[in-house]
Amino acid sequence: MGFCPVEDLRVYRLAERLGDGLWDIVSGWNYLIITDFGRPGVPGI
Repeated sequence: MGFCPVEDLRVYRLAERLGDGLWDIVSGWNYLIITDFGRPGVPGI
């Protein structure tokens, strides 16, 4: 098996499409939601 650029791999292209789709969703979120996503709680304001 010879060298294969990572960009030519099907799994890479699928992951890139998934990431682009998620970014389209997340980029519209409020900054507080983005910065606190995955944290146990949102600090008091």
